[in-house]
Amino acid sequence: MLRLRDILMWEALSGKPFGRLNGQDMDDVLMLMYVCKNESRKYTYRVWSEVYRKYQQAAVAKFGREISEDIAYCGQFQAPTQPPRGEEKESAEDVYYTQVIGRVMTDGGMDSEWVLEQPFEMLPILAKMVEEHEERRIEDSRFWAFILTAPYRKADSGIRTPEKWLPMPFDKKKKKAGITDAEADEARRIFAQWAEEEAKKQQAN
Repeated sequence: MLRLRDILMWEALSGKPFGRLNGQDMDDVLMLMYVCKNESRKYTYRVWSEVYRKYQQAAVAKFGREISEDIAYCGQFQAPTQPPRGEEKESAEDVYYTQVIGRVMTDGGMDSEWVLEQPFEMLPILAKMVEEHEERRIEDSRFWAFILTAPYRKADSGIRTPEKWLPMPFDKKKKKAGITDAEADEARRIFAQWAEEEAKKQQAN
């Protein structure tokens, strides 16, 4: 089973994004075999690979076939292609999974040891969960900010939904209708009333 820990270590060792791994390339396969099999941690990659190149070519070829099959299986679950925020979108092959794994751990608030022990096919699922959670958090914050600032906006401004007030990249993807005009008007009325009452309290004090 290919773990997320193995992918992270392979990218660190090879200096390449995991999508560029070639199951037919001896160096790529050896590096992955090293991070997956060298549990004793007694040998550096240079020493370990020299021994395997000379005496264990059949084992390397077998591992290469197995890992290619494993990656093909995991590919069914659609590897994440989202780049870090603020960067242009890259092809799936050019995405460093180290960045995706890091985002799952930091933005998702997940235990790092638990994440690193998960199988490779879980990464796109976890990344999607984190992305949706982040979008919901941003939507909630925007909604309440929109409501709280409603009394201070001009009635004829034409801004009647949070999406129009503060557009977000995921709005087009979700194509949500947002709150209705009637709901927006009711929210303005409630908060205008609240603001008036608060002003009266301040004057009374």
